[in-house]
Amino acid sequence: MATGERFSKLLRQELACRAVWPPVLTPITLGDYGLLDGAEFRKLGNIADFGVNVAVEAGCPRASTSRPATPGCTAWSAT
Repeated sequence: MATGERFSKLLRQELACRAVWPPVLTPITLGDYGLLDGAEFRKLGNIADFGVNVAVEAGCPRASTSRPATPGCTAWSAT
């Protein structure tokens, strides 16, 4: 198993998230949606294409037992 695959698997298991790191051939932004092909994300579009406005503000989500809040994180909402 390649290093990237091991790293991605660890993040999924421990933090329930996925990794994106350079080189990113297709830039990913908040609101993007697509398909997962193994560990690779294939972008299909962005929710803004459907008139959904995304507001981004500084802040942190509440801590939980499985995922503690991280200083410097970003909160978002969609309308």
